[in-house]
Amino acid sequence: MSGGLRAVLFDADGVIQLAPDYLHLRLVEALGRAPEEREACMDAIFAAEAPALVGAASFESCLESALRALNSPCEVATILELWRDIACDERVLALVAGLRARGVYCALASNQERNRARHMSGDLGYARAFDAEFYSCELGCTKPSAAFFEAIIERTGLDPARTLFIDDRLDNVEAARACGLVAEQFVLWREPDGAASLERLLAAHGLFGA
Repeated sequence: MSGGLRAVLFDADGVIQLAPDYLHLRLVEALGRAPEEREACMDAIFAAEAPALVGAASFESCLESALRALNSPCEVATILELWRDIACDERVLALVAGLRARGVYCALASNQERNRARHMSGDLGYARAFDAEFYSCELGCTKPSAAFFEAIIERTGLDPARTLFIDDRLDNVEAARACGLVAEQFVLWREPDGAASLERLLAAHGLFGA
């Protein structure tokens, strides 16, 4: 491998997996609200998720409070089921498998609450697809904080200068660079052929190709 890179940390949402375009509208419908209330409804759900992202509370209990505040008849289980409506890109996962076959350490590095993290790890098979998974709910901090990246480096012993981090959000990429990692922005849904574009990005860093 040229360039000296020995590890790749992958974000999940927007890099290896996507939620359906209709998700937010389905959530609003489940809450019993009108489409024009979408922004307020999603703000309430994201606010409920925030403490769960760092493991400070369960998403279930926070959602229960949010549903009461919205005076919604919706069940917590319904929102959780919709929250798990995500699909991984199998061709992207094939690239991960190819990297691992070449001896490159590949890990997931994602902001997630426990409910979704368990689904990703077990049902979507990420526990098998990656050498390790690092979820914010387990680390106790989220991207783009430096603590997120520092926790992963401390746990793995990886050399930041030989570790590539890939994320769809520029603020996370810049935070990783500030921590000494090599970092690139990649947005799966913007690409006409996401896997091919990601392969080119990896090849530019000497991880694929001659």
